[in-house]
Formats: sequence, structure tokens, C-alpha cells
Amino acid sequence: MSDRGSRRGGHPSHRVNRRRQPPARHPWIERILIVHSYVILAVTCVGQILHEYAHKRACENLNIPIEEICYFQFDVPPGYVSYRTPRYYGHQIGIALAPLFSNTLLAAILFCGVIGGLDHWGLPPLSDDVLGVWIGFVGAGWLGVSCAMHAVPSRDDANLAWTATVDQFPAIGPVCAFPLVVLAYVLSRLDWIGIDYFYTAALVSGVFSLYHSVPLLRTSVRTLLHIVSGL
Repeated sequence: MSDRGSRRGGHPSHRVNRRRQPPARHPWIERILIVHSYVILAVTCVGQILHEYAHKRACENLNIPIEEICYFQFDVPPGYVSYRTPRYYGHQIGIALAPLFSNTLLAAILFCGVIGGLDHWGLPPLSDDVLGVWIGFVGAGWLGVSCAMHAVPSRDDANLAWTATVDQFPAIGPVCAFPLVVLAYVLSRLDWIGIDYFYTAALVSGVFSLYHSVPLLRTSVRTLLHIVSGL
């Protein structure tokens, strides 16, 4: 592994976009797919920015020098963080998979708030009196979807985690992290079927099931919503 690495697979000069569409046979289909990719990226740009910010914060917390940052761009890739290759395995995994944890956690919290609000208050009528409630519901839902859509590791993130794990296997750290690394690697390879959509849907379904099956969670969410609504 080179001295100068990046979360893009350890090769700063070679950056791969995990959202790249497969070649289409018909030019009109290819154009539709390209427009679709840019529209989705524009709508969920906050999630992309938070994805890169998670890499940045992980580097800062682990005292890893950052060499270049791009939070968002309409290009290939849509964002990146280049940094010095960490010496320790835990640091390599922590930086590579930081967005998987942070974006998933933030999306789950937002989904929980939306589901809890709808369960407790129901869907309010569309009027000026409850405009703030609608803005809150729509805003939280949009931000949750944006975070979830950019939680899945890119192929470069997964490659970095996989290479570090294989190089140091069977040390105790790689053995313990192996299931998580395999999961990240498999998810990143399913980008061609739109894994971001499936991951978001699965996260919403999981939060919905937990909310309705765990009374303590349901009570906690309702209490927090009452506190927030009273501010």
C-alpha cells in the first residue's frame, strides 16, 4: 500500500464513480439513465456531502493528514477525500466505512421521527395552520432518504477495506471485522441493480418494524417529539 492513499482504493489519480451506469444499447436509453443519475444526485446532494464529511471527520479524529477534499460535484466521482494511508488496520477500516455508519444512523433517526410523528399525530390536513408540520415531515423524510441513498460504500471504499483486511488476515482485528467488510464489499458490487434504493427501502422497513415492536423506542420517540414540538 502506497504512502499516499485515498479512500478511493489507495490510488488518488484513479477515481471510480460507483453510480456509473452500464452502457446502454440505445442512445436514448443511455441519455435517460444519465439524466436520471444527475437528477437523483442533485436531489440527494446533502447525503453525498455528509458521506464525504464522514470521511473527513474520521481522518481528523484519527489524526490522518488530509490532502484533498471535494464534497460534491457533478462529475466522476461526485465527491472524494484523499488522505495519507493510515498505519493501523482499525484506522483504515474506520475511515473507509465511516459513512456507512454515520449516514445510516442519521437516516434511521430521521425515519424514526417521521414514523413516530405520523403514528402519533397522523397526517395533518394541508393548510396554513400546519404548514410548519408539513415542512418538518417532508424535510426530515427528504434528509433521511438523502442520507440513506449515500450510505452504501462506494466500490473504492469497499476495495480499501477489503485490501486492508486481506493483507492483515488472520490477525484478530481483520477476523472480527471480516463480516462487516464482506457486507460492505457485496453491497458496493450491487450498484448496477440500484442497491441505494433497496438499502433505503430496507432501512425504512427496518425502522418501521422496530418502532412498532419495541415499546421503549416508541415511547422515547413520542417523548422527544413532544419536547421538540413544544419549543
